Amino acid sequence: MKWKSFIVFLSLLIATACAKSAPSKKANVENGEIVEFAEHFELIQDSGYVRLHILDAENNSLKFKAILAKKVPDSLPKDYIFIQTPVKRMIALSSTHIGMLSKLEGINTVVGVSNKKYINNSELLERTANGKAIDLGDEGMIPMESIVRSKAELIVYSDFGNSFPHEDQLKKLGFIILPNVDWREEQPLGKAEWIKLYGYLIGKEKESIQIFNSIKEKYLLLKTEMQAVSKRPSVISGNLIGDSWYAPNGKSYNAQLIVDAGGEYVYSKTKGTGSIMRSMEQLLSENNSTDYWINPGFKSKKKIIQYNPKLKLVKPFQNNQVYCYSNRMNYFWEMSAIEPHLVLEDLILIFHPEKARTKNFNFYKRIN
Repeated sequence: MKWKSFIVFLSLLIATACAKSAPSKKANVENGEIVEFAEHFELIQDSGYVRLHILDAENNSLKFKAILAKKVPDSLPKDYIFIQTPVKRMIALSSTHIGMLSKLEGINTVVGVSNKKYINNSELLERTANGKAIDLGDEGMIPMESIVRSKAELIVYSDFGNSFPHEDQLKKLGFIILPNVDWREEQPLGKAEWIKLYGYLIGKEKESIQIFNSIKEKYLLLKTEMQAVSKRPSVISGNLIGDSWYAPNGKSYNAQLIVDAGGEYVYSKTKGTGSIMRSMEQLLSENNSTDYWINPGFKSKKKIIQYNPKLKLVKPFQNNQVYCYSNRMNYFWEMSAIEPHLVLEDLILIFHPEKARTKNFNFYKRIN
């Protein structure tokens, strides 16, 4: 596994471990609320326009406020920026953004991406090949000239706490820079619900709601079925990075998927605002009877022990119960957030094959 993939894995691991678990908050249609599960953005229908609120990942304060409408309202609320919809040209700098736009058949709006070698979507790869979308390189080092050349109306980036490169200068030139914190959602359906944001941005509001409602129905049906299982196998997630093992916090997105799939997450009772870090000695002593290991980040057992030979001492490794999405990594990063029901199907097939609705994996495979 390449070092950059480790960094991406660690970033997402830490990110998804930072928020407290929350059930559906039930969108209040009468009050114009459109978002049901997500905790870090809001869409509120107002008179003649929609208010978009994005919450700061650290303290839940309002970080970004915008009005979405086809034309500027007669009176623009204070401290709100205006985004004219539908947006026809945007820069999308995360795999999850691309996956959600692809679900909406909105890839034609993408005119800039971050490093095409991590893209799976064939339509977007074709757009980068014929010059309709610019490969901007790594997000932290994007040349301002390339952004200007893209003629994008909107830049959507994953906000991990740092300012977007050249943000002040770009705003002065009229670019709208929208921070996305879908990585902070602790509920799988909360993360998937960000598709509504893209739907409202590109003029496919109804489609985004229909897609999400279909995903919600499938996910909750599977979750309900697994709540009745009497035997829950124990599961460890994560891998060594350097000399330390990093695993999701007990209230994280990844831990929730394990629980919803009928598993018993080894570190389900952990608390804190970051990912769990364990030494190899702690890992082995705490997992001498663990049944499954998911998400090691490698394509083979050989690669795992090449990284650290001690990993062969983990019980699931010895019992051939190690599973990962590494065989289709780019596809997983693009589509898993918007298809959590398919991730759940995979985990059920791993933990409870006798109860699985399918015998074929969507993302995962056994690591041999």
